[in-house]
Amino acid sequence: IVEIQTWDRVAIHPDVASVVDAILRGRNTEVEERWFDEDGQVQSTRRVAVSSVQLNSHERYLPDSAASKRIFPSGIDRSRLEMVARRMQLPVTLVDSLNDADLLMITKNHYQKNRQAVEIAEASRIPIYVLRSNTLSQIEQGLADIYDLREPTDSIAVALREAEQAVSAVKNDRGSIELSPQNSFIRRLQHQLVEKYGLKSESAGKDPRRRVRVFGEF
Repeated sequence: IVEIQTWDRVAIHPDVASVVDAILRGRNTEVEERWFDEDGQVQSTRRVAVSSVQLNSHERYLPDSAASKRIFPSGIDRSRLEMVARRMQLPVTLVDSLNDADLLMITKNHYQKNRQAVEIAEASRIPIYVLRSNTLSQIEQGLADIYDLREPTDSIAVALREAEQAVSAVKNDRGSIELSPQNSFIRRLQHQLVEKYGLKSESAGKDPRRRVRVFGEF
């Protein structure tokens, strides 16, 4: 992908898949920049591009006094939860018993099925945080709510998170979802993300309202 930065400067992303993975995981990537100098000659250089998620990460808004939370997860992948907590640099400890927990984090599906854990938490006055699903974006949002953090405002991070949420919703009911309008570069990243999850996508509408539609097999 060629990302147009200014009238005479572009950034080259040779491997779109690796760019998407890096953004979602908060990693930095190497990018080649090309531009015209005063003589009209093409110049180029390589630099490390700071991940959009990392640059606008939640930890910047975490109060110094924030206390460590002991979380008992139900229906949530522990390794995924640990990874998100590390990326957000939150003081989280996962426990194996509700008796040792400060709160219960549970998916909507398990909230309906695992009534014993819910009843124990309610009887013990342990706060319950219900997530719609076990996706990275839902876990991140759940932790942001628990620690009362502000959402990152970076356009690429927000757009990819919206695409991931759409993928989860489409997989659940096999419908189709239209995402918010984006420029061509961000739409391409969204298409790549949808393809990684084995779903279909297409761009619809005209600029500046052109957007990605996510759908499954019909």
